[in-house]
Amino acid sequence: MFDAQLSLTNLQFGGDPSHVVLSGDSAGAQSITVHLTAFGGADTDLFAGVIAESQSFPPIFNVSGSQFAYDALVARTNCTNETDTLACLRALDSATLQNASIAIPYPGRNDTPNFLYGAVVDGDLIPDIPYILFMNGEFVDVPSVFG
Repeated sequence: MFDAQLSLTNLQFGGDPSHVVLSGDSAGAQSITVHLTAFGGADTDLFAGVIAESQSFPPIFNVSGSQFAYDALVARTNCTNETDTLACLRALDSATLQNASIAIPYPGRNDTPNFLYGAVVDGDLIPDIPYILFMNGEFVDVPSVFG
C-alpha cells in the first residue's frame, strides 16, 4: 500500500538521500575501493556503506608510469603538435576518442592488458595504492560487503 508520508525525493530516487549505499560490480567495485581510500580515507559523509562485487584490480601506476598511455592517445588523435594536448583531447568527439583508445602493451611487456586506462596515484585523490591505504587504516570506515 502506498505510504502518503513518502517525500517527493523518495518517489523520484527510491531511497533516503541521507543514507546512500554505493554498489558496484567489477570496474564499479574498483571505483568503490577508490571512494573508500580517496584523499587517504577522508570521510566526506557522501555514503553510509558499500557493496563491492567481483572487484577488478588492474595495475595502478603513478602519473609518470601512466604517461605512455596518454602519449599514445595524443599521437593517435593527431594532438601531438598542439600546445595544450589535453585541451585538444577534450575538444574531440566521443567517437574519435573511442576509436583511438586501443589497448597497447605496458612498457616492457608484449601482451596488451585487458584495460589500459585506470586509476592513477596522483598524491591527492589517490594518495597511494589502495592496498597500502587499507593496510595503513586509511579508508572510510563504513559497513561493507565485498564478494
